[in-house]
Amino acid sequence: MMAVNFEKHILTAKNMINLFLLIFLCFQFGESAKLSVPRILLPYNTGVPTNYTLEVKEGGCYKWSSSRYDLVTVTPLPSDRERASCTTKAIVSAVSRYPERENAIILVEDEKSGQILRCDIVIDSVHSVEIITTTRVLFLEDAPEAFEVVAKNDQGDTFTSLAGVAFQWSLESDSLASDAYGVLRFLKFADSVYKTPPSVEYWEKQNLHGSMILMEGSKTGSAKVTVKPLDPAYKHVASYDVSLVVVANLNLKPAHTYVLPGTKVKYQLELIKQGKAFPISLPSDQYYLEVADKSVATLNDAVAVVKALKYGTTNIVVKDRYISGREIAYLPSAVIHVTPPSYLTLSVSPGDKWSLEEKKDYSVLVSVYDRNSHPIYLTEEVRVAIQFPQKYFLVKMSSSNGTYQEIRTLIPGSTVINAHLLGIAKKDGSIMRIEPTVSASQDVIIYESIKVHPSQTLLPWDPISKPVYSIFLKATGGTGIFNWMSGDTALASVHAVYEQEETIARVSTFGLGTFTVHAIDAHIPAFNGSGQVSIQPVVDLEILPEEVEVELNSTLILPVAMYGYLPDNKTKMFSNCSQVSISVVIDEIQKFIHEKDVSSVVKPSACRNIHLKCIAKGFNRIRVRYERDDISLKKAAVVACYRKLKVVHPVGEAVIAIGSSLDIILEGGPQSWPRCQSHFVNLSPEHESIDMSVLRNDSDISDIHKVYAFCKNFGEGAFTLKVGNKPCDSNPHPAVNQALIRVLCAIPESLTLKPILPAIQGKKCPVSGDNRIAIHSAESVDLELIVKDSYGREFHNISSLDVKWYVSDSSLAHLSSSTGVKTKLVKLKDLQYKIRYYQHLQPYGTEGDLKITASISGYKQNLNIDESIYDERFTTINSSVNFILVEEAEVEPKKASVFNSPSSKVYLNVTKGSGHFQVEASDPSKAEVLYNSATNQIEITPLETGSITITINDLCLGIVHRAVAEVQIYGISAVVVDVLDKVELGKTIIASVEVLNEDKQRIPASVFTLMNLQAVSTSEIISVNLFSKPEPHQFQALYSIKGLSLGHTNFKVITKANIFKGVQYSSITYPIQVFPPLDLNPDHIILIVGATFQVLCSGGPQPQSNIEYSIDDSDVAVVSACGTVEAKKVGKTAVIARAVGLDKKGNTVVYSEDKTLVSCVSLKEVKIHAPLSRMVAGTEMPLYAVGHTELESPFTFGTAAPSAKFKWSVSNDKVASINTVYSSVGLQESSSNNFRVVLKALQDGLVTVHLEVTLPKETSISFVGGSQILSAEIQIQVFKRLRLTNPEVEDGMIIMSPNSQLKLKCNRLGIAKVSYKVLASTSKVNLAPVISIDESGTLFASSKLGSSILQVTAVEEFRITQDLSVIVKVEETAYLMLKPVGTIMTRDWPLTVLPVGFTVPFVVTYHNNIGQVFDAVRSHLQYRASRPNSARVSFGTLNNTLSVQVVKPGFTVLKVWDVESSIPPDYIQILTGTAIDPADIELTVGDVICFGSPLVTQEGHSGVWSSSKAILAVHPISGGAVALNAGQAVVIYSLLNGFSTSTTVTVKDAAYISIEPGNVNQISNLPRAKPYKIYIVIQSNETHRINNLIGKNCTSATENSMPVPLVPAPFSCELNFLSSSADISVNDLFHSSSGFDIEKGMYFCSIEPVVKIPLNEASTLEGQLSLTVHLLSAESTGLLSQQLLSFMPAFHVQQDELILSDIQNTNHVIVSATPAVQRCLLIVPSDPTVLRAKPPVLHPIFPASVTFQVELHDVNFLLKGDLSPLYVEISCPITKQQVKIPVRIKRLEVPLEGNAYCQPLPLPPSAELYYDWYLIMKIASASLCIIIVFYFIRWLTSARRGIVTSQPVFLHSTSSNGSQSFSPTHRSFTPSPFRQRYSPPSELENLSQPMRLCHLETSPKSLQRRRVDNVFR
Repeated sequence: MMAVNFEKHILTAKNMINLFLLIFLCFQFGESAKLSVPRILLPYNTGVPTNYTLEVKEGGCYKWSSSRYDLVTVTPLPSDRERASCTTKAIVSAVSRYPERENAIILVEDEKSGQILRCDIVIDSVHSVEIITTTRVLFLEDAPEAFEVVAKNDQGDTFTSLAGVAFQWSLESDSLASDAYGVLRFLKFADSVYKTPPSVEYWEKQNLHGSMILMEGSKTGSAKVTVKPLDPAYKHVASYDVSLVVVANLNLKPAHTYVLPGTKVKYQLELIKQGKAFPISLPSDQYYLEVADKSVATLNDAVAVVKALKYGTTNIVVKDRYISGREIAYLPSAVIHVTPPSYLTLSVSPGDKWSLEEKKDYSVLVSVYDRNSHPIYLTEEVRVAIQFPQKYFLVKMSSSNGTYQEIRTLIPGSTVINAHLLGIAKKDGSIMRIEPTVSASQDVIIYESIKVHPSQTLLPWDPISKPVYSIFLKATGGTGIFNWMSGDTALASVHAVYEQEETIARVSTFGLGTFTVHAIDAHIPAFNGSGQVSIQPVVDLEILPEEVEVELNSTLILPVAMYGYLPDNKTKMFSNCSQVSISVVIDEIQKFIHEKDVSSVVKPSACRNIHLKCIAKGFNRIRVRYERDDISLKKAAVVACYRKLKVVHPVGEAVIAIGSSLDIILEGGPQSWPRCQSHFVNLSPEHESIDMSVLRNDSDISDIHKVYAFCKNFGEGAFTLKVGNKPCDSNPHPAVNQALIRVLCAIPESLTLKPILPAIQGKKCPVSGDNRIAIHSAESVDLELIVKDSYGREFHNISSLDVKWYVSDSSLAHLSSSTGVKTKLVKLKDLQYKIRYYQHLQPYGTEGDLKITASISGYKQNLNIDESIYDERFTTINSSVNFILVEEAEVEPKKASVFNSPSSKVYLNVTKGSGHFQVEASDPSKAEVLYNSATNQIEITPLETGSITITINDLCLGIVHRAVAEVQIYGISAVVVDVLDKVELGKTIIASVEVLNEDKQRIPASVFTLMNLQAVSTSEIISVNLFSKPEPHQFQALYSIKGLSLGHTNFKVITKANIFKGVQYSSITYPIQVFPPLDLNPDHIILIVGATFQVLCSGGPQPQSNIEYSIDDSDVAVVSACGTVEAKKVGKTAVIARAVGLDKKGNTVVYSEDKTLVSCVSLKEVKIHAPLSRMVAGTEMPLYAVGHTELESPFTFGTAAPSAKFKWSVSNDKVASINTVYSSVGLQESSSNNFRVVLKALQDGLVTVHLEVTLPKETSISFVGGSQILSAEIQIQVFKRLRLTNPEVEDGMIIMSPNSQLKLKCNRLGIAKVSYKVLASTSKVNLAPVISIDESGTLFASSKLGSSILQVTAVEEFRITQDLSVIVKVEETAYLMLKPVGTIMTRDWPLTVLPVGFTVPFVVTYHNNIGQVFDAVRSHLQYRASRPNSARVSFGTLNNTLSVQVVKPGFTVLKVWDVESSIPPDYIQILTGTAIDPADIELTVGDVICFGSPLVTQEGHSGVWSSSKAILAVHPISGGAVALNAGQAVVIYSLLNGFSTSTTVTVKDAAYISIEPGNVNQISNLPRAKPYKIYIVIQSNETHRINNLIGKNCTSATENSMPVPLVPAPFSCELNFLSSSADISVNDLFHSSSGFDIEKGMYFCSIEPVVKIPLNEASTLEGQLSLTVHLLSAESTGLLSQQLLSFMPAFHVQQDELILSDIQNTNHVIVSATPAVQRCLLIVPSDPTVLRAKPPVLHPIFPASVTFQVELHDVNFLLKGDLSPLYVEISCPITKQQVKIPVRIKRLEVPLEGNAYCQPLPLPPSAELYYDWYLIMKIASASLCIIIVFYFIRWLTSARRGIVTSQPVFLHSTSSNGSQSFSPTHRSFTPSPFRQRYSPPSELENLSQPMRLCHLETSPKSLQRRRVDNVFR
């Protein structure tokens, strides 16, 4: 099998991708690359060319060229990485020596992309110059100043560079008093610090000046600088001068001063030289000062001091005694302002802030300002007074005028400093006051000095753990906020931590050592303090004596002190030793645990605490150790844990009735300390009415204490019980616990009956208004008796009281006893108990009211109390409780729903029960649930959406009714709007709005008002209004939407109610399009029967929705789904177009509709439309047929099917010729519907054009029912154009339409100087020309008709002038003509259609009234195709061109017309089709197709084939293809010129495989030259093929160029044994494969015999073969076909040679074969006259063999001299097997010698019987051994092989196919003895070689032995 070679396809695709990528990169690069300047103006070369460096920005590699090297040269400037021929920079040199203005172009081409950049170069002469400078004043001995010349041409353009022009710079004096060269001097760039410009460097080396110079001043003065070009060629250029001034660089200080009147200012003058200041004493020989306004200030010349006199401003001017004139204006001056004071300020240093530190020195300065905040200069005459509070400040020094003070702060605090401006001191010491008086006060805060706490910190160092400490230091003083810094960052780092509005330092240590920590005030950095931290080793350890007893569950804190050495070697306890690792060991059973991660406040006497948590009462020994290599410290202590002493029962105070007692129980208190007999338990004091005593603790718990209390009489007492130890040596601070016991002996005052009712969630049953308590009518209740004294205290023991009980209605319930009480000891906690006194009430299950009463009237008798107690009157106390017996509660309804709104509620009714309910919601966040006892209703107010269940708690019955009702609170899950997305302009649609809850159920419209639904539109192109108010029972709200203006908008419905808590529910946003009404074009269609026309739709929804077409009368015409109307019979009807769509429910909606009239007519007359009746020879015009009226255009009949035949002819083909539309492009057109032709005028004469139209009978109106023939003719006059014949000249003429324009080009443009001129008319009437032309050569035609003469003049460089005159005519257009452009090349067969996929260009030419073509027209073309679906028409890139893209096969008529002209339209027919054969075919998977196309390129090259999808494998060269998978693909035929055509191929799934019948019925394993071929056809359900080859291009050339098949066959061939007589695999006999026969066009299964086992072993194999063909495609799994084949194995001849003799003239041949082959055997001797063969007979012993006898018929044959070879031929016609057995004949004089035969001899005589018996016994023994060995070998073989399962034969067509092994049910095969005896051991036997069967001996015994042996052969 061959694989498809797609290499060329892949390379082509890759090349195309690379090409597109390259183009894209070129565009990208082209957009970014640009030249540094687009235009350069340079002076012409007067001796030295002017250069300019041009550069391309954004990089690249470019080649440079000049359009005129005589004007401009370009020299590339390569960088280090660039080649000389490819650079980004170049030098442009102006080499032209002519002063005239010239132009040149520098072209820069990218070497990679080919992009071209352009720079225009203009060469011109200098017309004027001027000097550019930044200043006209130079300072003496200052840095030189640069001056540059710019030049302009006569048009005022500035030259880009003047590098090649030398200039003459000169100096001139501007006055007689100064010397210009003494004032200024020129300086070379080379002699300065400036870098020399390249344009100046050249001229300076020539001792000349360029366009730039340097100039500096040499002395003060003024001069002129003049410049002009040096070259004589520029002598006409006027010079340009600039006046400059050189002055000294003086500075007068102070320059700007504000002073008070009466003060003096000292002035200083400085001279600046080279940036340094040199003072000049005043007055001097050269300089002096003057005051401008002496009334404001006076000057003391001797000391240069100015005194202020009065308020005002004046100048202090510096004068120079040696200069005059305008230089004076550049001398410096100063301004002095005499101003009144406005305010003063105080400033302090250091720090510049009035936040000071105690006991520090500071300086205070006073400043005075005027009203504009100008600082006033305070001289020595000014007097200022400052008052410093003596409590806070000490003044150390003060200046004479008081403006400067040095002070020292004393104590912290806040104070105020006051300052006053006193005035000006006079000489006599008095002070002159200044108005207004100014003063100031300054708030001052004095802070404490910063101190760090602790000032010294000592921390332990551990060499093992190497602790890193993080300690906190606190600072005081200052502002309270500090920045911290470590004095040694190698030992510690410091970070500020903010805690509780103060800043503390976290110090993190790194190792052993001592360092300092600094605290710096954050607001005033000058404030700081420090502390010392030292980290030293541990030298001692101590457990400090403290309390060692602690209460249970409390923590015992053992303080530990550890010591180390300070830097001065003194011992000190560490500040914190918690990070030093110490071991804490707790002995014995732990009553404490060591809490390692607990911190506590460490006492000042310790550095760490050991925390021991008390977990059980008892004692422990604690051992503390600190051990290191050089030190071992150990300490121990005993600790104890105890429970706190407290009263356990009763809690609080004990209330006891007289005659009753109570055991008061306490627990806790310290236990007895070991080895200290000091434990005590004390009770105090004693009481006369109460017996109190401490009982012996008989409990197992050691710290339980019991106190007995008995009430003898009325009274109360408070007793204290103390438990503890006394101090001893091991417990110096023992713990003592005490507890207070209160006992009251009281008189009963009140009695309360309390029913023991179940409480629900801690809430009890409330008593109703009539004091009744509801209880269950069928459940028992305990009534607790509670007795209290007069203070409301409950008795703990009332056993001495007499109680009686009463029931109001014994039919409802009964009590367990009518007297006394029952008691129950209720355990409250571990040791807390309560004695409950009660009676038991049992109701009978009946509802009703019940009253229970209890009464106490006195004490029981025989109590151990005073008798006087009985004598005292006892007030009887009673108590009753009223019950109402009720049943369980019920709720209705069980299910309810409510909208989630506070205004929406739901109510549930509650019946029965106690009436006291607590209602709960399963989710309180979803609803508020309240029970209204007045209405017996549950009110549910929704809060959130969801589902809740209601639970009722009956507070009196104690019953919880769970989930008695389910309430669904629904909210809004969606606002659903059903609205169309399109509305026609001016029309209205209805939108329905529904609101869904969470279960997607509709919400009633009754709650819509709660939601505040609003319809919202994003624009005003639609109006939305409520259509109608919904009824409460409805579920929809309707809105009307009207389209107001075209466009798109969005529409949605939102909820704006406040109930949603800011959440706004909204429907999805629906786009609404307002579209224009649907419009059909044209309004009227006229067709003949059989013609078609496609209407065009405009308007409607955009993008275009589905348009459905219908027709009123389908008998007259029919319309297709795409709007194509086909006329059926004469009549009128209307086509209706509807823009339809589907709404959300899938219903069809009509958005808009329109109709057009259809008239079906019969063509009764035909006419020829010709634009002209006269035309000039050599011109063309279109001719087309029309009907009787103008409305019967080619649209009417041009698309008729069956088509009309148009036959065109001319009367004289020498005058004019008829050409078809597409003859110029190489297509052959037929006469079918050929309604349009082109008439070409050849020579002058009159010609008649005749048209004969044959209408088919379907469209004709002939009464005989046959075809109808219509004819028409016209006459055309052809005449020659006017020409001069002597002399013969070429006449030039341009034809233009009015108001058109034409860009002229000539062959000398760019080489010569071309100009255009319209010549004036020479007629007497001065008419304006009908044309005009601009400088660029654009010719414009006016609206007038006529002609003018255009003169074109070209002036060559060599001063030769050429003139050309052209007549330009402005005429009206007469007609237009549409014709195709280009040629379609074909080969092998002609093409009659435009190929699908091609784009054919068309050009529209305009002609005048004699057929001449216009050169320029003003046009507005339009086109219309009758069926746009087959050809896509669009405007071309050039004017008046169309592009027709062939989309699919079909026929259409194209109309072209000019909307701005009244000329007639032109029509052409466009017949499209495929240029591929076969085309539009349906295939079956596996079909082989040979595609072909006549299309070739202009050079005759064929194209390349490809497929759009992988369902088809196509050979790119030959076009051969194979269908691989089901689907649809496009086969593309691409030409190298870019054109391509295509056809659609549909591939169906293979349904079944048909095997060619009668081809092969039986096969043999006999080797053969060609394998067996069983032909196969793959079929689909739709087709029934005789083969799988399609296409007429399938030739031998195709087979040679295309590997057949392209891909592996889509099926597999599997060969299996159905039945067999031996365990032999099919693989041992045959090899099967698949293939394709291109000659037959069919697939086949090839079965080739293989010889893997010898033929003799398979010769007796019987069986039947099955050939199964499986389809391999995934979609066709399980599809197979099967054919049964008879297996005819090759027979095997046991002998390879036959020997006959004159003694033994017969012999036998044994052939092994199956019965079928045995019947087929033919035995033919080579010479029947010598040999005779008898028919074969079945072997008597071996059924799988036959034997036949060969007899020597002619013994005399031996006597013949010329003996020809003898043989016996054995053959089988079925298997075509032939075997020749050579026969040798010997003449013997003795019995047979040698190996002659192996056949049995006659029976031996009786004399040899003994020997025979001996031989028989020997043979029998040998036979038995053979049988045993045989069965043993067979057993081994079967055991080795086992059971082999079935497996497929042919896995792939390119590999050997497997075979199905025989199943255990197959009949076993017993091999013949020949199989073991005669088979060659190692290699296949050659049938042509003789085979030795046996070796015969001549002894009598051996002869006898051979007789018997022959039997077994």
